Amino acid sequence: MPAFAVEFTPAAQRDLKRLDPRVRSQLLRASTVLAHDPFPSLSGRIKVLVGLDPRHFRLRVGDYRIVYRVEGQQVIVVRVAHRREAYR
Repeated sequence: MPAFAVEFTPAAQRDLKRLDPRVRSQLLRASTVLAHDPFPSLSGRIKVLVGLDPRHFRLRVGDYRIVYRVEGQQVIVVRVAHRREAYR
C-alpha cells in the first residue's frame, strides 16, 4: 500500500498532455515509484534540486524529468519535461 499520495499540478498535467502517449505512459508508471519512496535513494534516479524553496526533487526517466516536492504525506508533481527544459 502506498505511503504517499501523488498529485499533479495543472501545469504538470498540461506537460503530460503534450507528450507522446508512449512517453506519457512511461512517465506515469515511473511516478508510481514516488508513492512508495519519494526521497533520494542510492539509485541515482532521484536527486535533490539545489536552489529551489521549498526543497524540490527530480526523478530521472530517460531523457525526461519529473520535478516534485513532498508536503506531509503528499507528493506534488510540479513539472514533467524533457531534460533540456525541466529546470527553466
